[in-house]
Amino acid sequence: MLQGYKTYIAAGLVAAFGVLAMTDWVALLSNPSAGATALITSLLFAVLRAITTTPGGVQVVFNKPGQVTSSEEEKK
Repeated sequence: MLQGYKTYIAAGLVAAFGVLAMTDWVALLSNPSAGATALITSLLFAVLRAITTTPGGVQVVFNKPGQVTSSEEEKK
């Protein structure tokens, strides 16, 4: 199911932990724009997910005008 992505997930979690450990939480949470930044970022993620149709990590290949296939379909 997650073949090829488990290493990326583990690396991302380790990097996220490093960022969390280095963050000055008092300065971040006292910044009035921090909440708005998080809200705008999450809305951007939702909009991008709504307008994309391929799963993450799959390259889209345009063969002919109007014909779109994913790189995984071409491997078959």
